[in-house]
Amino acid sequence: MIGKIALGIILLIAPAQAWGQRPANAATTTEINEPTLLVSAEDWQALAIGPETNRVCYVAQAGRARSALGKQDMRPLLYVTHRPARQAFDVVSFAASYDFRRDSMARLAFTNAPMQRLFTDGSFAWAGDENNDRRIVRAMAESNAMTVTGLGTDGHLHEDAVSLKGFAVAFQRASTECRRPGPPIKH
Repeated sequence: MIGKIALGIILLIAPAQAWGQRPANAATTTEINEPTLLVSAEDWQALAIGPETNRVCYVAQAGRARSALGKQDMRPLLYVTHRPARQAFDVVSFAASYDFRRDSMARLAFTNAPMQRLFTDGSFAWAGDENNDRRIVRAMAESNAMTVTGLGTDGHLHEDAVSLKGFAVAFQRASTECRRPGPPIKH
């Protein structure tokens, strides 16, 4: 659980300008911690960061401005991450623009798949185990949109609409880059 939170924090603090396309061979020692854009597909991007031995690949909703208590927040809402060195694949995490109420769960409602739940802590939410991660990824690939609903510390129910257009393409590219085991997802 701590690992998922730390990964979410690491991915969220990556500078927005680093999301621009950069040739794979252009990395220098000062740029080694900046993600490389692998592909941009409609509303999603596949990115990779780190050296080959400790490569992390992730799919993120393309950054868009959203209002977070009157301030602009450019971080993506949703990530799916592969960490081959740790044998961790399809890790789903959500970054809200608000803090979740303690001991609450976020709900994912899909256009073409059953509802799923995420555990919450602060402003982050994630699936509880590998099986839930895989079910959520499959649902994301099969749907065109989803809604993430969470109860905030302010007592209000918050909803974030997430377009899934391009998710399957971006996910497949990140999966190829980080050599995700198993069959490819189909859309």
